[in-house]
Amino acid sequence: MSIQTNLFINGEYVPSSKGETLSIYSPNDDSLVTDKVQVASEADVDRAVDAAKAAFPKWRDTAGHKRAAIMYKFADLLEKNVDKLAKLESTAMGQPISVAKKFILAPAMIWKYYAGYAGKVAGESFPPDEDGTYKIVQYEPLGVCAGICAWNGSHVLAAWKMGPAMATGNTFILKSSEKSPLALAAYGDLINEAGFPPGVINIVTGAGPVGAMLARVTSNAQRLTLGVYADKVAVCTSPRTIPAVESQVLPLRITLVSFCSGSAEALTPMSSHMKIAKIAFTGSATAGRAVMAAAAKSNLKHVSLELGGKSPALVFDDADLDNVVEHTSVSFLRNSGQICFASSRVLVQEGIASKYIEAIKTAFENADKKMGDPSLEDTAFGPLADKAQFERVMGFLNDGKAEGVQFLAGGARKGDKGTFVQPTVILNPDLKSKVYTDEIFGPVISVKTFKTEEEALEMANDTTYGLGSTVYTNDIARALRVAGKIEAGTVGINSAFNTSVQTPFGGFKQSGIGRESGREALNEYVQPKTIHINMNLASKKA
Repeated sequence: MSIQTNLFINGEYVPSSKGETLSIYSPNDDSLVTDKVQVASEADVDRAVDAAKAAFPKWRDTAGHKRAAIMYKFADLLEKNVDKLAKLESTAMGQPISVAKKFILAPAMIWKYYAGYAGKVAGESFPPDEDGTYKIVQYEPLGVCAGICAWNGSHVLAAWKMGPAMATGNTFILKSSEKSPLALAAYGDLINEAGFPPGVINIVTGAGPVGAMLARVTSNAQRLTLGVYADKVAVCTSPRTIPAVESQVLPLRITLVSFCSGSAEALTPMSSHMKIAKIAFTGSATAGRAVMAAAAKSNLKHVSLELGGKSPALVFDDADLDNVVEHTSVSFLRNSGQICFASSRVLVQEGIASKYIEAIKTAFENADKKMGDPSLEDTAFGPLADKAQFERVMGFLNDGKAEGVQFLAGGARKGDKGTFVQPTVILNPDLKSKVYTDEIFGPVISVKTFKTEEEALEMANDTTYGLGSTVYTNDIARALRVAGKIEAGTVGINSAFNTSVQTPFGGFKQSGIGRESGREALNEYVQPKTIHINMNLASKKA
């Protein structure tokens, strides 16, 4: 299998200007996949930004039906190349090949959905009233936009960000995760074949240490470097002290897209990039705050954030037990629990609790038997994305054991190679235990019981997150009542929540701001302009 490892800038594949590379290791067996993934330098990112800026006027003015045709063709090419792209994604981050194909075909539909909106984002007009003013509101593209993709759903996240941006006439710089850069790197050929003009879409990547620095603030006293990672932020007074932690984020020089290399001299603080109008970020709440701060310190660019969750599932006594078990096991474990809105806190009413606990134990033990080589079509569940994520999840489990938490199933590494973690059920952890409060992002659920609907809602909402939730009951009145009181941006009733291209996706509280997907996402990539026309002027005679 050929692997594209170059950057894609201004319609061409190019190597890093500094020759730096990163390595990808198989999460299945620890073998080296490639050590040639190109790391974007500051100069490379500047080239991408300049290319996007130069391409913007013509792309903005391209007729909507022409932009749509290009987007439709790109969607068709995703479908045509699904096997190749799925293999690349699976090889890089361990997603089972059967799951990877779905995670590419769904984005193809997202691209088609937004292609349908190209040229159809209408403005508004208001007739003159007593003031004699005719009023027009038109919605204009922002310009150069950029997006940071997490590694757990690269293609979905890329489509959510680029689809509405392309439809509304913006240009784009996409930053793929260094955990899963291979399939997105292959987009370049498809972008050209679809007919996107050079510079309209640019793709860059880089290693964790490269992404350590997101912003630079200069004062009379010192230079302060803010390093942003997937799950933490490091503040250093010297760029040489930035810890080398793997992340899904590259430094986008306060505006979103400026990357430095892992070498000491390359970690020099960089000034703000004033040519980026919008940043769309998917990552942790801590990193999201840093992105917002960086945007404020530069040009007050538009920001949308999707920042993860610790979502609850509320299971009432009258729920269909088999359905509940299916969705809190098989549906939860898809992508090995690496889904930001997956309901990892299962709250079960006491009357059904004993039966549920017995059934979920069996379901997770059976799931363990279906976990294996992600390249095989019959593998249901794969490894975690890489060693860093494996060590993070195992850290939670080991801390839980040290606290005396009860493990109903799993709780350990699976096998002696790769990054496999057993599907794990934790029973009745303390409300303040990190395994209950923090986003683990692995194949781990916690189960606790409740007595009343009011208690269930109090437990469900006792979190700083608010991304996803699910409710299981045969009482539709209760389902809607509870759904209305859950503090979350998405609610699934009698099913694990599944995203839809027709509906917006995003969170409440510290799970983010702004929305992706659906009609609502178009608003994230346009700005309204108000025009008033004085209709009271008398016509001049010739």
